[in-house]
Amino acid sequence: MLALEQVGNGAGVDRAYIFERSDDATRGHVLCSQRYEWSADRVTPQIDNPDLQGVDMHEIAPTWVEAFARHEHIAGLVRTIPEPTRGILLSQQIQSLCVCPIIVGDEWWGFVGFDDCHSERIWPDDEVRALQRLSVALAASLRRAQTSARLEQALQQLRALADDNPAQRHITSASRTAPGRRSGP
Repeated sequence: MLALEQVGNGAGVDRAYIFERSDDATRGHVLCSQRYEWSADRVTPQIDNPDLQGVDMHEIAPTWVEAFARHEHIAGLVRTIPEPTRGILLSQQIQSLCVCPIIVGDEWWGFVGFDDCHSERIWPDDEVRALQRLSVALAASLRRAQTSARLEQALQQLRALADDNPAQRHITSASRTAPGRRSGP
């Protein structure tokens, strides 16, 4: 995803990524899975890490669930983050990170994040704002895609109804040759 690469390079980070939320209805837990990633050449990409698919956020990062539900970002040094979140992050060589929720409508859709694997970065306000702008842009794009998909689905349903309804086909055919309208040259 080009936007992740551009923002990641611009911020001088090692990774930029997007996680998508899903819900485990049986347990009432929030799950997140990594969907996109850009990583600098100097670090190991994590996009194929199975530990980052279906992450139970209530078990691994409960404070993140609470913050994201309030539309708040998280930025800090990994060594100060409580377990078990810290262990997962350290296993990816992350020393500091900044993550922002992606809010589509009023719903927390997922999150976008930056990792610094080489230094304990104190995240300046301008970098946090850049990540927040990226999350807002992603949310707008997702909202447009969802709206487009809903419209396409509605059109397909209407077409199916028209195809299954002989009276509708007759009305459509009749309206093409209604009095006062020319049907030929």
